[in-house]
Amino acid sequence: MTSLASSPALAASAAGLPAGYGDEYRVVSQRGSVIAPATLERLELLDDALFAALAGDGHAVEAFLSLWGQAADDTPAELLEDSRRHYVRRVRDLHDREVAERLLAALGELSSAA
Repeated sequence: MTSLASSPALAASAAGLPAGYGDEYRVVSQRGSVIAPATLERLELLDDALFAALAGDGHAVEAFLSLWGQAADDTPAELLEDSRRHYVRRVRDLHDREVAERLLAALGELSSAA
């Protein structure tokens, strides 16, 4: 049995969309660049880790710091910068200043303390 998650065509049909819709789909950035599935997954992992960190999950802070370092090496600069700007806005509202400073330093907003 094929699940809706594994078949874009079935998911489209279940949603009442025309036949063939979803056979091929693309996610496009605000600037019109197609986002590769692996890149999109990496950005989603970053989002999940950051929002868990903002909610107080200490393990998520470490996960975000690690993922951010990896993403800097293999994520298109425009996408990384868009995410960084959103993250900085969220982190600036964080009440836990120690965590906020660690995250902001990783995002290039503060110089890292030795």
